[in-house]
Amino acid sequence: MIVVSRNRQSRPVLGVRALRRVAEVAFKAAGRGPGAVGVAFVDDEQMTVFHSDFLHKPTTTDVLSFPGAADGVADDDPDYR
Repeated sequence: MIVVSRNRQSRPVLGVRALRRVAEVAFKAAGRGPGAVGVAFVDDEQMTVFHSDFLHKPTTTDVLSFPGAADGVADDDPDYR
């Protein structure tokens, strides 16, 4: 199980161990084997930028999620790492 976490907030968030456990439970519930998941914790300002860029909605939101790449290789766009 690979979990990549980026904290772009000033306050502490879930640690990698907790995120890994959540990912394991989610993959198991979905009937899938081990996989990879990336998580970025951002503030409202950055989330508004992402929400606008990807869904063309100029507001903040709690969560944005995206399907993984079909070939299993993550997108390397440096603007969204």
